[in-house]
Amino acid sequence: MIAAWFAVHLPDGVLTTSWWLGGWVVTAGLLGLSSWRVQAEDIPRLALVSAACFVASSIHIPLWTTSVHLVLNCLAVLLAGWRAPLAIFPALLLQALLLNHGGLLTLGVNTTIYTLPALAVWLLAYPAVRRFPGLVSVRWAWLTGLVLGGLTTLVTVALNAVVLYLGGIEKWSALVVLVFAAHVPVVFVEACMTALLLTYLCRVKPDLLALPCPRTASGE
Repeated sequence: MIAAWFAVHLPDGVLTTSWWLGGWVVTAGLLGLSSWRVQAEDIPRLALVSAACFVASSIHIPLWTTSVHLVLNCLAVLLAGWRAPLAIFPALLLQALLLNHGGLLTLGVNTTIYTLPALAVWLLAYPAVRRFPGLVSVRWAWLTGLVLGGLTTLVTVALNAVVLYLGGIEKWSALVVLVFAAHVPVVFVEACMTALLLTYLCRVKPDLLALPCPRTASGE
């Protein structure tokens, strides 16, 4: 069971009741806000992002005697914007049901861990890109993606460790450190992947990005 804790999906039975219930409260709020005035044309994009998150988190990278996996919550928020919770929640639910990856009781906490850092980074990036559209130009998109992807994943991994430390049914200080350290390589991989994908989208399909001034993003 300890191997399951090395993923950014906390399984059932590791958190106290108040913590996983609190996770559901936060997730309910996130889903409610992101569902406000959702349009039919938003559904295909959300489904695509959800599928990408499902596949990415299903790819495990061997590490010592356990494994870690990709997160891609930064890419999810770059494509879905503030509606990202509607894409992330179904992906995590299907993983819990089909792959036994994460738990149903902790689904709320896991959704919160995935979405809050991504939304926070997006809320910081959105006004920055509005003021400096060149940040998502072909010339600079790689650097923007590198920073956003790395920062989002780092905060996600840190939040996962904090939740496990503060909300665990036992005090697993050493395990928390190991879980965080195991995901440091993932931070770099996610940063590089986000940089590549953001650069590609800025070049071929900037309108897919949930960022301001997408039509000027393809310029140099």
